[in-house]
Amino acid sequence: KLEALRMLCSSTVGQVAERTASVTEAPAQHKLFVFRGKLLDSDDTLLESGLVDGCVLHMVLNESPEVGKRVHVRDSAGRVRTVKVTEHYTVEDVKEEVACFDGAPPPEAQQLAFAGRLLDNAHTLGEYNIQKPSVLQLLPPARPRQLEQLVGVVSPSRWETNVPACSVVSLAFGRPGAGGWRPILSSLMMAGFELRAFASHEDLPGTLRYDHSNQQITFRPEVPLQPATHYRVTVNRNDGMWMGDSSGEQARLRGSLRWDFFTEGYLPLRITAVYPRPHSRVRPRACVIVSFCK
Repeated sequence: KLEALRMLCSSTVGQVAERTASVTEAPAQHKLFVFRGKLLDSDDTLLESGLVDGCVLHMVLNESPEVGKRVHVRDSAGRVRTVKVTEHYTVEDVKEEVACFDGAPPPEAQQLAFAGRLLDNAHTLGEYNIQKPSVLQLLPPARPRQLEQLVGVVSPSRWETNVPACSVVSLAFGRPGAGGWRPILSSLMMAGFELRAFASHEDLPGTLRYDHSNQQITFRPEVPLQPATHYRVTVNRNDGMWMGDSSGEQARLRGSLRWDFFTEGYLPLRITAVYPRPHSRVRPRACVIVSFCK
């Protein structure tokens, strides 16, 4: 059923819910609206939500509206984005929420800090004792570490899709760094290399080979890669690599290198919005909405 409403740009989404005559038995606070895959905040104005004349909103009902606190995320340019969260949200959940805003970086490019402390993805807001009203800082992407500055090419490349199952993983180092420093390839042991399926906790067994003439390290898995799988590579995860210069001096090579790729048959999608929200109660015949983007 399509219902036409005339509203001012300064009206809030909550006022739209109050004016909606459809489903009159449902209180306004139980009416939620989705626009272009995004669940709108009831306190935002129509202008802030990007709504213009002729827009079509999809209304969904929630018998138990989400109970959450507001957390504000301020970036280095001073822009503030507000998300609703609970103490059980992980830092990664917050990053996913922030990524839904126009112009916001993807979760993997975000660094969040609170009270001068960099937040880890796996921890919850409750573990960090983040109370309302809290302001998190969205920091610029971290500067490349030593290892990242020395690596020239990785294969498969970052976020590459349709990677054949028979592929090997390799990384080639470019020109020497400042002061003529080069990595000592053989210092990378299996304990410092990791190739695993993204949802798995087990490393894939294989063999490391060192090509000193081309400054390249290759990992050959013992078994072919699984099709339609998201893989993650981590190099120097224990800071065990060393580098040396022409004079023979050596120093620890700090920082790890990590990248992801996808084997044939995998279609990587990012979830930008879901309804019902986690842990909410809805009517037995309520619809489920999941919005994706490539």
